[in-house]
Amino acid sequence: MGKYFLIFLAGLAISILLIVLLKKISSRFNILITKKIPLVGGFCVGLAFGFASLIGFFLLQGDLRTLSSVIGVAFVMLVFGLADDFRELSVIQKFFLQFICVLLLALAGIRTHIVFFGFWGNLLITIVWVLGVTNSFNLLDISDGLSASVALIAGASFFAISFIHCQFDVQILSLSLCAALSGFLVFNLPPAKIYLGNSGSHFLGFILAILALMVDYAPIDRPVALLSPIIILWLPLLDTAFLIYFRLRKGLIPFHKSDDHIALRFVTFGFTTKEVLILMSALALFFAFCGIVVSKANNLIGTIVAMFVLLASFGVFVGLHKLKNNG
Repeated sequence: MGKYFLIFLAGLAISILLIVLLKKISSRFNILITKKIPLVGGFCVGLAFGFASLIGFFLLQGDLRTLSSVIGVAFVMLVFGLADDFRELSVIQKFFLQFICVLLLALAGIRTHIVFFGFWGNLLITIVWVLGVTNSFNLLDISDGLSASVALIAGASFFAISFIHCQFDVQILSLSLCAALSGFLVFNLPPAKIYLGNSGSHFLGFILAILALMVDYAPIDRPVALLSPIIILWLPLLDTAFLIYFRLRKGLIPFHKSDDHIALRFVTFGFTTKEVLILMSALALFFAFCGIVVSKANNLIGTIVAMFVLLASFGVFVGLHKLKNNG
């Protein structure tokens, strides 16, 4: 366990040091500032993640090709997001650049390997999955500490599953991500002193989508376990579905900004930013726990848990909708 502690401590320390340094540079030269708060948090998280992953490679003897592929493509995504922070890209440009990153992943062999589908079917699932999760975290980043806290919970869940299955590459990557995020949250909890920016929110979604693809869930006789990553990441996916539904009802395009996020609905009901963060984190923990259970349960138990998650999600959806209609 000492090696895991060293990886986490290294990622945490690097993250904090980078944030302190780049926060001062950003403020001094007025670079990447919004509402007087620097947007360099995501870049710091990405760099700390990379450094901690390299340390993890030496300590846990991970696969160099896999780790270098993930870190390399994730850094490309980070740079694309940074360009978006400097000058906001169009929706089409963002999807095109993200699509390039997904193809790079596929070329590196990181994609779904579901036996029921062929190569092209798995490639299509990978593209939809990575783009969906990546953008769901970007959409979720609308409140202090929210996106990073949900990502931390999801990363810890993937670490737990990979620890059970002795997958060292996933352990290294997920632990490094959790360490970098822990350092970032020191400055991002309400009231935030630094933001992720588009670079950070896209990066988090991208890395978590990759981890979900890399984890071993189940043999062919337990297909319900394939729902595990979806359930672990269900909160940002649910929030995105929530947004799309209500924006379309209003006649807005799904990518048009509005206050239809689950978190913002809580705010309109009188909850403070801290209370909203606690509520959303509790939901994320609930989904993460259910996802871990499904990853180990038999088909019957896994199906029951998955149905329970759907019912709970429907309850949240109906409850928020009724509260809004009642004023």
